[in-house]
Amino acid sequence: MRKVSVKTVLSIVILVLTVFVVMVPELNKLFVRAEKSLVDEVLENYVQPELFYLDSYNISGGWVYKVESYDQGVLKGYYRPDAEVKDWRPVDAPFMFYAVWGNNSIWLRRSFTVPEEFAGKRIRLVFLGAFYYAKVWVNGYYVGEHEGYFAPFAFDVANKLNYKGENVIVVYLSTPVEKSLNNKQAITGVFNDWDMKPYPRWAIGKLPVKYEWTVPIGLWRPVLLVATGQVASSVVLVDAYPDAEARYAQVRIRFYLTNAGPSVSGLINFSVECSGESVPGTLTFSLP
Repeated sequence: MRKVSVKTVLSIVILVLTVFVVMVPELNKLFVRAEKSLVDEVLENYVQPELFYLDSYNISGGWVYKVESYDQGVLKGYYRPDAEVKDWRPVDAPFMFYAVWGNNSIWLRRSFTVPEEFAGKRIRLVFLGAFYYAKVWVNGYYVGEHEGYFAPFAFDVANKLNYKGENVIVVYLSTPVEKSLNNKQAITGVFNDWDMKPYPRWAIGKLPVKYEWTVPIGLWRPVLLVATGQVASSVVLVDAYPDAEARYAQVRIRFYLTNAGPSVSGLINFSVECSGESVPGTLTFSLP
């Protein structure tokens, strides 16, 4: 039996280590691309609840952004309408960027004027999808925040708007890039750092920064200004309970209403259509 020299063994070991060092980053790059295709597929096929309104104004285009931490942005007054935005970059929603460790937050701004037909109506600023933490200001007033990415959210802003001039919306977005698998804080599913990492568990946090896991961040659905009456339906949910043997189904319809005006009582007329037949129904409500 032919003996293998120590030199040959060392050469083989060095070759294997070289391949490992070269391939792990490349595999990581490929997986990031695969993750992006997964994000696109999910977002293209996701169906959100229908948005109810009388008038709408799409403000998805014409945004500018700057990559900056929350603390630095607040210190620099980015939420103020008169903040300096000379070096901010343009972007249109919907958009998705990728956050990395230590660089996972952005500030966004958008100027607009209120359509004349919105005067006297209840006005809500609606985000159909923002990833992941969002804080929102309108004309320098803090109006609220939201955590998540699939659910749309809205803020009543009628009393914050300037109806005779320019208005400014400011949004701060951040997405946690969490490297500790045992201490997850954000619910981001497959978009987070978990067992799909293309390298062993012990390597987490030890690869160069550019090879770390990336997570989405951005306004991935349109942004709208919508006008309604003082009473508005935020969502309508339908639950069906079919009985195959009896060949019928019970249907439960839930209307979620909000009221921005004085106490009110009313009536909702609706119909359920199935196999060409329409079944009407009514619902009375009282809101404080």
